[in-house]
Amino acid sequence: VHEPCDKYAHKGFSKLSIVTSIGDKLIGSKPALIKEMTFQVGTGALFKKFVARCKKPIFLIRDPRLCIESRIRMILEGLISSKEFDGDKTMLQEAIRIKEYSGLDEILASRFPIRHTGWGALEEQIQYCVDSKIKYIVVDSTRLRAEPELATRRLCLDLGLDFEEDMLSWDGGRDTSKGFGDLSEQSLWYERVASSTRVERPTEKILDIKRFPEYFRTHIEKYISFYNKLILAYSE
Repeated sequence: VHEPCDKYAHKGFSKLSIVTSIGDKLIGSKPALIKEMTFQVGTGALFKKFVARCKKPIFLIRDPRLCIESRIRMILEGLISSKEFDGDKTMLQEAIRIKEYSGLDEILASRFPIRHTGWGALEEQIQYCVDSKIKYIVVDSTRLRAEPELATRRLCLDLGLDFEEDMLSWDGGRDTSKGFGDLSEQSLWYERVASSTRVERPTEKILDIKRFPEYFRTHIEKYISFYNKLILAYSE
């Protein structure tokens, strides 16, 4: 089930409609995997309802500089392709090419508020699991991609599942319209994964914090530390 809370976070659907749509119908009848963004599900009753029904919640994380830069790039690419945006698209293309986003505070602040990084919500969600003695799993996506078989075997062990070789490769050309609702409007965000055939090794380079918009920098510094603590704790 792909991001059911997108409808609540961005389209005005009620939390009750989300729970009604997927809660009892899907989770109650058979095992299901729900993929959700931390900031969309939040930290309130909806998150707690999901976690209460989980075998083990899995928190998929990535260095904050990588995931924030990726989202910035996708937002800018969306603006470049948008007919409604009448700003300097050539400037945005150059910012993406040289990976220099430090002068884009005005363009990005309203389109990418800090809470949409998801790190604040993630910190609260993990603390809730700790306080409630809920066992959870942390997966670092960079490590998963660098050592897919080792990471997947450990994940299967943590979940009580049998590892299978075909977990590491699949047929390309997947239809991103499948899942909860129509994902066609999000196709730009999932072109790479839809056309992939295997877990791809990480090639991204981490940017210096000074290359990010100024309003992000303190936030990034804080959650680099949190990210490293999570990696260390789950590696023990």
